[in-house]
Amino acid sequence: MPDLPLRSRVDQILLTLCIIQDGPGFVNRQNQQNQNTKFVHFVDRQNAKHLLLYYQKETIGRNKKMRINFDMDGTIANLYAVEGWLPMLRAEDTTPYKMAKPMVNFSTLARLLNKLQRKGYEIAVISWGSKVASAEYDKAVAETKKAWLAKHLPSVKWDAVTVVPYGTPKNLFCFSAGDVLFDDEAQNRNGWSGKAYDVGNILETLKAL
Repeated sequence: MPDLPLRSRVDQILLTLCIIQDGPGFVNRQNQQNQNTKFVHFVDRQNAKHLLLYYQKETIGRNKKMRINFDMDGTIANLYAVEGWLPMLRAEDTTPYKMAKPMVNFSTLARLLNKLQRKGYEIAVISWGSKVASAEYDKAVAETKKAWLAKHLPSVKWDAVTVVPYGTPKNLFCFSAGDVLFDDEAQNRNGWSGKAYDVGNILETLKAL
């Protein structure tokens, strides 16, 4: 890829990231759980800006619909209720991500998401990885979260599942003022350019869309 000059503080932020699609190069290989999902995971933190700008360009170019985005940990997956979750994450053990229980009625959530997709919305996940992690653990966490979604929401055809390093500004993935984010982290809601909601009334909020 051609070298891209640094133009802003955002460019500096992007240099901490690395996005690579599920497959060699930039080929969007279909996964077994969902023939339409674009799954994005992080494998290292080099050449980040080039890859993120590619992802943003491709997403903006293909999609004109409003997107509903979900955080996972503390929003739909009860990670923090798993006994010993913090020591396990520090030891780079993915078990807490596997053991996390759903935080809302997933039968109702799946019905609402499928209905909203029929109305023209896109459905996506934007989730952070572990706070302190190696590149290998980042990748393992992303794969574990992908498997968790497939297990607990098998009928949901996600338009995108993106797992980013801890602390990444999620607003980088807000592509229109109509995009929605559900997130338990206030900093993510406050920084979101679209419509952001806390996790207390996810089902009720979705019903109103």
